Amino acid sequence: MNSKATATQTETKATPLSLKLAPSSRQRLRNLAELQRRPAHALAREAIEAYLDQEETRMKRNQEAQAAWKHYQDTGLHVTGDEAIAWMKSWGTPDELPKPVCHV
Repeated sequence: MNSKATATQTETKATPLSLKLAPSSRQRLRNLAELQRRPAHALAREAIEAYLDQEETRMKRNQEAQAAWKHYQDTGLHVTGDEAIAWMKSWGTPDELPKPVCHV
């Protein structure tokens, strides 16, 4: 087997994880799994993956916002709220405005 195939198998193979849940949460998970006729571990895995996606997205947005704030502090370039709102209100209309130009 070549190394590329081995790497792909390693990346996609699930590995066990021990997780401590409060008894009430464990029972809720079991109940939901029974109602959906799915294994509880599949629901837990999906929930963890969704949480990871959500948190990674949130962290990326926070980093982008911090970078934008620093850029504004360094340059002073901005558009006013009124300029942005007027532009957005024009979207989809026959008189759609061009994107506002940043200024100091």
